[in-house]
Amino acid sequence: MDREPSLDLLRGITLALMIIVGNGMVAFTGFYAQLSHSVWNGLTLTDLIMPLFIFVVGLTIPYSFSKRLARRGNSLDIVKKKKKRLIEHILQRTFILIALGFLLNYIDKLFLTQGQDYILADTGLYGVLFRIALCYLVASLTFLYLKPKWRIILAMAIPLVYYFIGTEPNIIAVDHAIFGTTGLVSEGMLSTFASFAVVLIGVLVSEYMLTTEGPKLPNLTKLAALLIGIGIVSSFWLPVNKQLWTSSYSVLTAGLSLVLFLACYYLLKRVNIVTEFFSVLGMNCIFLYLLNMPVGSLIDVFTGARTYSVYYLAPHIGLMNSDFLIALAYLGLLWLVGFILYKLKVFIKV
Repeated sequence: MDREPSLDLLRGITLALMIIVGNGMVAFTGFYAQLSHSVWNGLTLTDLIMPLFIFVVGLTIPYSFSKRLARRGNSLDIVKKKKKRLIEHILQRTFILIALGFLLNYIDKLFLTQGQDYILADTGLYGVLFRIALCYLVASLTFLYLKPKWRIILAMAIPLVYYFIGTEPNIIAVDHAIFGTTGLVSEGMLSTFASFAVVLIGVLVSEYMLTTEGPKLPNLTKLAALLIGIGIVSSFWLPVNKQLWTSSYSVLTAGLSLVLFLACYYLLKRVNIVTEFFSVLGMNCIFLYLLNMPVGSLIDVFTGARTYSVYYLAPHIGLMNSDFLIALAYLGLLWLVGFILYKLKVFIKV
């Protein structure tokens, strides 16, 4: 079973947004307001990036695992052996993602502190890759061991449970107990629990597409509308909040992520639009994401690109415009790396 090309397209779009937002040095406002996170309550395009990435993780699992489980026969003993190897693969990948996240956090802190009075023990496990790793682990194991109806129930139950426990004091207390942090932590432990609903919905959508004959878009469009409607209605008493990952935020962003996936699926299947630019990014998504932060920092250190932008470009075109151009330049550089890997047929899996 070949992977849906729409997955690479959607991953590539998500990564492109992550690179642009991650390389912005100023708080984008006005025309660029969608490239900044909401200050507290609310939803911008930037607030959608993380749940969109997690949703894509869920979409990928049924395609990937179905291929692995279909190899070398279907006798009971063979299936058991294949599941055992698959679990080993899941645990190994989860560990690698967490370790890479830890390494990125360490490099980031070194650049911020310039290495002064900073020790390895001060590096946190929390962050983007930490959340992706746990979501991948939970979605993978539930896909292997729970029937679809139980995964549907679980995806519905998580936002309901989190509604009662996902308060700011609880989130801070849990992260303090696990990581020793103070205040709200980006991509912390308790709020990661809320994101499990998003990845499970991604798995269910992908599984539906694999197992359903005939037209798929009508029912999935209805599901997207239902999720968005629930998210909007519930936001009246439970505001959409990315930092707390409120239940309304989880459900709303899952619905919006599904809309974007269906749009990619439709464009590739029906309209035949050339989408190689984003697909190139999506085919080596994690590797290019890992390159983004250290490469950007090294370019700043050795070329002074940011300094040039602030002192020479900004006076003529404005600070936000110059910063946006620098972010686009970094995106172009990483795309070039991805394009070379694509032409060499090198696909680096993490």
